[in-house]
Amino acid sequence: MSSLNLTPLTFLQKVKQFIADNLIAGDNITLTTSTDNKVTIATPGASFDTTQFTGSIISCLWYPPATADDTDEEFNNSDAFDSGWTVTNITDDSEGSISATAVDFYSAFASGDAVRINPDTVNRRSWALIQAPARDKFYAITKSYTFPTNALIYARLRFSSRVASTTNNDGAVGIIIGEMDGGTLSVTKYMEMYLNETDANAIQGQWDKYDGARGYAPIANTQDVDTAGQALEYVAIHKVGSTYYGWIGTPSNWIYMGTTTISNVSPDAVGIVVANNNADSKANVVGVDFIRFIETDKFVL
Repeated sequence: MSSLNLTPLTFLQKVKQFIADNLIAGDNITLTTSTDNKVTIATPGASFDTTQFTGSIISCLWYPPATADDTDEEFNNSDAFDSGWTVTNITDDSEGSISATAVDFYSAFASGDAVRINPDTVNRRSWALIQAPARDKFYAITKSYTFPTNALIYARLRFSSRVASTTNNDGAVGIIIGEMDGGTLSVTKYMEMYLNETDANAIQGQWDKYDGARGYAPIANTQDVDTAGQALEYVAIHKVGSTYYGWIGTPSNWIYMGTTTISNVSPDAVGIVVANNNADSKANVVGVDFIRFIETDKFVL
């Protein structure tokens, strides 16, 4: 028997069509749904063309790759953030912490350095929901990573914002790479690629670096997609040797953000960067579907 355990459920339609095109005549398809909303498609006696399976399904950006990297984070279990992760308030250069308190879109949360992180919840399977206190601070949630010569790092993200607001960073989320300093991320040695709402009342993608000093060094930003129907959801940092290339993606295309170097940084950590400065202290919630790694000098997405 061959079976596929699928989540999210939106993947069901494509898999059903694939199975229908590849089953041996006379085979049956059995579908069952468990209490945790996972769907199992069982095909007794089915014969699959695995080459076609890999090409037609695994190539989806949001679907786990055929060969995963050991460092990939899919956030498909409640213990996804273990003791290997650290939190740094990179605005104040102080250590933060992870809180398992449930995220809340509607209640005030505007103090301390405890970032709420809820991975793989019942209402949002295989996503990490993250809520930073509404303090206009940037928080890095990082783990150690040994950078190879070439590494493509990419993530799928969601964030909430108020397009009528003039509050800067009213919901920001992205990926960050940098150098650890003791138990926290160095606040002078990192690079971040994130999605946010700016003080110009626009939603954008932004790429910054801090190359050995506290001075803010923007590399590039994009506001190519209309704020009323914002569709920016992928970010990627591609390390090729000592050069870094930046990308921000929509469901249909990638926006090239340019290239840069970080001569004063020896990156050994990777993770998520979040920020929130919601003026009415109702902290926004952001989401991370995955962070994935491919050791390649080619942009292959």
